[in-house]
Amino acid sequence: MVDGATPVSSGVTFPAPADARQRQYLGLSAGAETFGLADVQADWLVVEVFDMYCHICQQSAPALRRLHDAVQKAGVGDRVRFLGVGLGNSPLEARAFARRFKFPFPAVPDRENQLRKLFPRLRASTLLVFHRQGDARQLFTRHDGLLRKKDADELAKKIIEAVRSAGASSSSSSES
Repeated sequence: MVDGATPVSSGVTFPAPADARQRQYLGLSAGAETFGLADVQADWLVVEVFDMYCHICQQSAPALRRLHDAVQKAGVGDRVRFLGVGLGNSPLEARAFARRFKFPFPAVPDRENQLRKLFPRLRASTLLVFHRQGDARQLFTRHDGLLRKKDADELAKKIIEAVRSAGASSSSSSES
């Protein structure tokens, strides 16, 4: 089981997006067939866990886009990547959900519910935010259930502040 102090590394893989732009967005090689969370080339990774048939997930989609847009507008989007993971969904279902709800980022299927190896009580309608720690990812924060506009705004502030703080500390330590 993973908590905020436990790094998330390998063991859970997803099929790489077929679209070359989506693979590039995630920092995957052109020939990548699968990838893990640690393979995404970004300091921060926001994972939206959804199920195509989940009404709460459907209701959360506009707030999720709002969160994504706030991160982009704050100028830290180059350090933060977003990924949708369709818990129990087929590739077709994951793509259909992302298209229907206009995800501005890749969505991949997790047909075998692999994320539950890391988070045994995980359910659809969960947002996970990870920070890179060496070769692994560490859970930074988590939001379960309906993501409302207010929740998205609070999460955006928290993520943006953490990204900027991490950037400031890494640049000041490299200058020493």
